[in-house]
Amino acid sequence: MNRIYSFIIKLWEFATITIFPKSELEIELENSDCATFANNLPKEFSDKNDIISLLPYRSKIVNELIHLIKYNANPLASEVGAVILHEAILDELSESLQGKKPILTPIPATKFRMKEHGFNQAELLAKRIIELGGKEFLDYEPELISRVHGKKRQTQMRGRRERLANMKQEFFVNSNAVSGRSVIVIDDITTTGATLIDAKRALKEAGARKVICIALAH
Repeated sequence: MNRIYSFIIKLWEFATITIFPKSELEIELENSDCATFANNLPKEFSDKNDIISLLPYRSKIVNELIHLIKYNANPLASEVGAVILHEAILDELSESLQGKKPILTPIPATKFRMKEHGFNQAELLAKRIIELGGKEFLDYEPELISRVHGKKRQTQMRGRRERLANMKQEFFVNSNAVSGRSVIVIDDITTTGATLIDAKRALKEAGARKVICIALAH
């Protein structure tokens, strides 16, 4: 029985490698230290619309990295992204770590995305941030924000104006615990900023003292 099981596993691994070969980036990640890999990525800081974003999506390697996180839930790519976000959060909070811990929360995925892919890439990043040491200075609340479902996906919107209109009143907050607290919202990528802008609105209306929105790429 064990031999049969072992044979099936090896056959599956062979079929996976043959049909779905690993990309050059996946191979490079497997042979690299995630912190070193993160440090060598092209950086481009932006705080447009009060949204902090860290990497240029137009860069080929950044584009591929985001794709591995967004569509493959690749653990090594997610760790690289989390390393970069973790460092950015520390920089933002270096002078304001007094009192209650800030709350870390990911942008929630749409029902369509969860049905199609089975995971929320922003949550993968947020969880990894906590595992990398974030729990020492952050309270993690993965379900703090909820989404009003039934609207079009942002990727179906053509321009900034249409995206902003589609995102109005998209989010609501599930807890009274944000009152007087600082909240950090994480997403993988921002384009017009519409998603994070509306999440910030919902949190401020719920009483958050300060909301920091951080996206890995733009």
